[in-house]
Amino acid sequence: MFIRKLKLEKFLLSTFLRKTYYNATIFIAANEDYLTIILDFICFLLRYYEKVDYEDFSDLSTIISKIKRAEMHRIWVDTEDLVLKNEALEGQLKQSQASITSSFGEMFAGFDRMKRETTAVVDECTKQIRMANVSFFE
Repeated sequence: MFIRKLKLEKFLLSTFLRKTYYNATIFIAANEDYLTIILDFICFLLRYYEKVDYEDFSDLSTIISKIKRAEMHRIWVDTEDLVLKNEALEGQLKQSQASITSSFGEMFAGFDRMKRETTAVVDECTKQIRMANVSFFE
């Protein structure tokens, strides 16, 4: 596989990225096993550096089509990952809503119980005051 070296004057790369790129070109030229890593790196460069183009990596249409295929694959993997995370968040939200609804139900039940108990105490006190008034005036 042939990959043309990027023209680094097009954009500034950190030392790490430059070293990684040169290592990537060596690996892809030497060993097909590293193809996934190299394609990940190329997709990264294409995504975040707008001045980089497919032709900066190769003139061969087979390599450019592999890069495009890898890029499309990564987009779909990211999309599926987002969908799964969204579904998980929706499940957690539904659980939270159920918990909140249950909590409010318990709180209102407690208020009703407290209201009944307070009303019973007030009624009992009123009854005792009336009895005391009747016995006091007799």
